[in-house]
Amino acid sequence: MAGTFLRIFGPIARVIPEVGKPDRDVAFKEKAVYTVLCLLLYLVMAQIPLFGLPKSIGPDPFRELSPR
Repeated sequence: MAGTFLRIFGPIARVIPEVGKPDRDVAFKEKAVYTVLCLLLYLVMAQIPLFGLPKSIGPDPFRELSPR
């Protein structure tokens, strides 16, 4: 099964770009700072309504999943 998958997608995988290894060792503190900044940015942007979309069309199907 894996051989068939690799045989089919092998030529495509050569075209897809890869992320290289970092040039230096990234410290845990630096990783944590970037993670916290991205999390805060996400939480702020999640509260901004999108222009042009109505606030609510009907009952929210994900109401039970949201914090109260």
